[in-house]
Amino acid sequence: MKNDEIWGTLPKKRDKPKIWENLKAKSLKAFCDKYKSKYAVRTSISDFRQQDWMTNIPLYNIDKISEILDE
Repeated sequence: MKNDEIWGTLPKKRDKPKIWENLKAKSLKAFCDKYKSKYAVRTSISDFRQQDWMTNIPLYNIDKISEILDE
């Protein structure tokens, strides 16, 4: 038996992994506009960022979310 009969064909090797993030947060913005929320918090792989309507908390700091929001 040949290896490709057992395992099938292997995917081609890619030079760079496809890593992307969507930081537009359209639905979060729509929710905040509709319900007039006091603040919005988003967690992502991106770095800490504080905008006028939203705070982005990186996933590696998720355990400090209450400390960040109390500031």
